Amino acid sequence: MKYLGVDPGESKVGLAISDPEGKLAMPLSVLYEAGEQAQVDAILQVAKEQDAEAIVVGMPYTLRGDVGPSAERVQAHVQLLKQSTELPVCTWDERFSSGIAEKVLLQADVSRAGRKQHIDKLAAAIMLQSFLDRQATSASSTSSGQAGSGPAAEECPQS
Repeated sequence: MKYLGVDPGESKVGLAISDPEGKLAMPLSVLYEAGEQAQVDAILQVAKEQDAEAIVVGMPYTLRGDVGPSAERVQAHVQLLKQSTELPVCTWDERFSSGIAEKVLLQADVSRAGRKQHIDKLAAAIMLQSFLDRQATSASSTSSGQAGSGPAAEECPQS
């Protein structure tokens, strides 16, 4: 199954795509749409162009695993996505994806401008790869896809 990974921010949305088998996530692009509906429309357009079969949205839980203001904003985004498409839309814990992406780009000696340009789509790929890895390990079980000790993710179709 091919997944579109979404790392939503207030002004930018990082996107990643999986291979058709749902095993490998790759950074795709960054959307600079203003407004929730414009972002949702752009995400759905990319999903269609990429032949995605499901959308995985990164949830920015607090370090304690709680739903804070950022996660509440993303939950509203997820509801709008669900109302706007027939594709399955699920969430996944993305707490550390931006920090990991920043470290990767620093280690690769990417300039500040380059990091700013690529961090969102790399964070989306890191979040999506985490989701895909969990899907692979739980494919034969009935687990709900929980990220480590964080909150349970919504059910998403298995690849």
